[in-house]
Amino acid sequence: MNKPIEISNLEDYIGQIVDVIQLDKNYLYRGQENKDWQVNSSAYRRLNDQYGRNYRSDVLYRLWQRYLLQIIDEIELKYPSAYRGLKPLECMAHLQHNKVATGLIDFTFNPLVGLWFACDGKDNKDVDGKVIVIENNGEKIEEIKTVESIKRNLDEFFNMN
Repeated sequence: MNKPIEISNLEDYIGQIVDVIQLDKNYLYRGQENKDWQVNSSAYRRLNDQYGRNYRSDVLYRLWQRYLLQIIDEIELKYPSAYRGLKPLECMAHLQHNKVATGLIDFTFNPLVGLWFACDGKDNKDVDGKVIVIENNGEKIEEIKTVESIKRNLDEFFNMN
């Protein structure tokens, strides 16, 4: 694990990014408003906060799957015209950008966007954020970047059984 680096201004941040990346590789950035958070979806964090101490990880995982499907079912029932014809992943993407706790985890190719999300903790002004920098490795990370990808069903991304 890398040692956290504290920065105090934009110039320091850009300098640190330049120091940790290699120009011949692509990177992804994730800004989180709380430095203590693991890289998990907001839905998983919510369920873990509520049930994590009382359940084994496999049970928590099944609760998480059920929660994601429940979100889709409720949206389709409450807003049928707005979500008509959308695949579950498309619904999740729309909901994610409307601050609903979903199973998606956002990354960006832009280090400044990552910084913005790390500093976006309006409610937690006394909590430090963090930016996670990872190499974009297509063998381990599946990027949803085409219309065909976003139309896939959720069960294509993880085992629904």
